[in-house]
Amino acid sequence: MNGSVLFLLAQSQLADPQAVSGGAVAGWTSAGMLMAVLGWLMLKHLPDKDKQVKDLIDAGRAVEKELRAENATERENCDKRIEAVNAKQDGLAEFMRVRAEAAAKRKGTIR
Repeated sequence: MNGSVLFLLAQSQLADPQAVSGGAVAGWTSAGMLMAVLGWLMLKHLPDKDKQVKDLIDAGRAVEKELRAENATERENCDKRIEAVNAKQDGLAEFMRVRAEAAAKRKGTIR
């Protein structure tokens, strides 16, 4: 039975080659589908993709701006801490100099 079905299918294709392919309409249908897909790409998908990329770039710039502001604040705080440490070190150095002079005077080396 399988052989006879294949034989009949082969005969129908030989008799009407456009029966399986769809004939002349299939070409127009394929072209129409292709144009629909290309139209969708051009009018819907690509503009949405461009908008998505633009939104991502804008979001990245906003984050960068926020991080730069935060970095500037942290830098100012670090500078203030460095100035405070330097002032303490200067005060400590002056204190040590005075103590050294007082110790030297007690020993009689400085008059």
